Amino acid sequence: MKNLRRLSLVLGVVALSVGATQLTTAPAFGHERPCVERCRNHAQETYRHCMREHNDPDRCATHAREEYRKCLREHCQ
Repeated sequence: MKNLRRLSLVLGVVALSVGATQLTTAPAFGHERPCVERCRNHAQETYRHCMREHNDPDRCATHAREEYRKCLREHCQ
């Protein structure tokens, strides 16, 4: 539970730093959900997968942040 709170905090800070202009829908993901939400879900799944592999929580959080930023760059601009 502590690790999920850490991930939520990390993703919240990252999302705030991205700004409201990123809240568009990307054609690559379809129109059913905002692009940023899809990237956030991807980052959360990345974190969970990393933790299932018994990695360090800080390392997993860093990897999830990197995946989140990459997703935003590739799909939300």
